[in-house]
Amino acid sequence: MLGKEMRSVSKSDTDKHWLKTVSPKYTVKKWDCPLFNVAPLEFEGMLALESIRFYFSDNKRTLYVISILRGDPFRVVSESYAMAVYCPLQVKAEELKFPFGRTWKVWHSKFLDEINYSNLLFQGVPEQDRFQYFIGSDDECVEFVSGKVNIEVFTNSNFEEVLEKDVNTSISLFRSNLEMKK
Repeated sequence: MLGKEMRSVSKSDTDKHWLKTVSPKYTVKKWDCPLFNVAPLEFEGMLALESIRFYFSDNKRTLYVISILRGDPFRVVSESYAMAVYCPLQVKAEELKFPFGRTWKVWHSKFLDEINYSNLLFQGVPEQDRFQYFIGSDDECVEFVSGKVNIEVFTNSNFEEVLEKDVNTSISLFRSNLEMKK
C-alpha cells in the first residue's frame, strides 16, 4: 500500500482530504531504525502476550520484530484507513525535505489526540518527548507510543519460525509466573 503508489500522491491531492484535519503543530522526524529504507516491507502480524510484538518482512527472508511494552497504546491501520494516516506524514516530510522512508516519529497527530484524553498519557512529559512512532508497510501501518522500543532483525528466517519461538517463550514465561504466584 505505501510503496510506489504512495510516492505519486501529490500535495494538492492530500490538501483536499487529509491536511484539513491535521493540527497546525503536526510535525515529523525520521526514525532512523533498520526498517527505514526497507522495500518492499510487509506486515506479517502481531503477538500480544508478555509484550506487544509486530512482525514485518522483506522479500529477502529478513524478519523485523518490533517489541513494545504490553500496556503501550498502539493501533494497526488497515489499507482502507492508511491514506488518512500516511498522507499528512508524507506531505510534512516533503516540506521538511526528508527522504521517503518507512519509519517516523510524529508529534501532534490525530492518534495522539485520540489516546491522550485530558493529557493523562503525557502528564509531566516534556513536549519534545510527546510523540508516537509510525511504521508504514506495503499493506498496513502501525502506530504506537512507547518509552521502550526493541528491534530484532532475523536474517534467513521466516515469520512462522520466529512466531513459534516467541509463542513458546511467552508460554514458558507465563507458566513460570504462575508457579511463582503459588
